[in-house]
Amino acid sequence: MVLLMVAGAACAGALVGIPWYLGAFRSIKFTETRTEPSIFLFIKHVGPYKDTGSIFAKLIPLQPTLGLHNMAMMPMDSPQHVEAAKLRSMVGLLLPASRASEVEGILKKISESGLTMSVREIKAARAKHTFFPLRSSLSFMLGPIKVYSAAYTGLDALPCGSVEVYHTQQIEFIFAMENPEDYSWPS
Repeated sequence: MVLLMVAGAACAGALVGIPWYLGAFRSIKFTETRTEPSIFLFIKHVGPYKDTGSIFAKLIPLQPTLGLHNMAMMPMDSPQHVEAAKLRSMVGLLLPASRASEVEGILKKISESGLTMSVREIKAARAKHTFFPLRSSLSFMLGPIKVYSAAYTGLDALPCGSVEVYHTQQIEFIFAMENPEDYSWPS
C-alpha cells in the first residue's frame, strides 16, 4: 500500500513538474521597449514552421566560425489561417547594426558551406516583447502556442511583424508595432 502511494505521488509530481519545467503554466507578460536597429541574414522557407529546424541545423555548425550571433525566425503567416504547406518564414542570424562591417565576411563563410542568405536591415521600432524558457525541443512548440495566443489578445494594436530570437536559455518574442516593411515577405 505504501509503495502504491509513493508511486502515485511520483506520477502526480511528474504530471505537474514536467509541464511546469517546460513553461506550460507560465503566464505571458509583455513589456514595451524600443528595439535596436539590426541586420537579419536569412533564408526564405515555405512549409510547416516545424521544418525550419533543418535550416537551423545547417547554421549551428557554422556558428563557431561566424562568431556569436543570435539565431532567429520571422514567421509571416498564422498557422490558423494558412495551410501548413504554404506557411512562409525567414530563418537565419540576427546581428546588431553595429556589426554591419562583418556581414560580407559572414555571407562569404555561409556561401562556402552551400547556403545562400539574403540581407535585410531592420530599423529601430516600438515593440512589445516577452521571453519563454528554452528547455527542450518542446519549447519550440509550446512557446509559440502560448505567446502568440496571448499576443493577439493582449495587444492594443496588432503588430506589424514578429521575430523569435533564440538565446541559450530562452526564446525572445518581439512584436514590432512600427515599420511593417521590415517584416514583410521578400519580393
